[in-house]
Amino acid sequence: MIILQIAKCVHSRVTNRLPLSLMNIFSYLHYGERNTRQSKARKLCLPKTRTIVATRSIANMGAKIWNSIKPELYIKKEKKR
Repeated sequence: MIILQIAKCVHSRVTNRLPLSLMNIFSYLHYGERNTRQSKARKLCLPKTRTIVATRSIANMGAKIWNSIKPELYIKKEKKR
């Protein structure tokens, strides 16, 4: 249940439906200007942590959960003509 709730929170961030005060909790990895499969996947950065408590934060757990989801589940397929 907790993992599902965290995944919903991250999805709200990805779709820009979180309140502004919570939008900065998650940040994307930057791949530069190249257009690659990884850049389309929109992976989240794992924050640096020093303590066990920090590894259990929503920022850390949310990034781990989101990055473990297959990109095919949330990337829109482009229609071929």
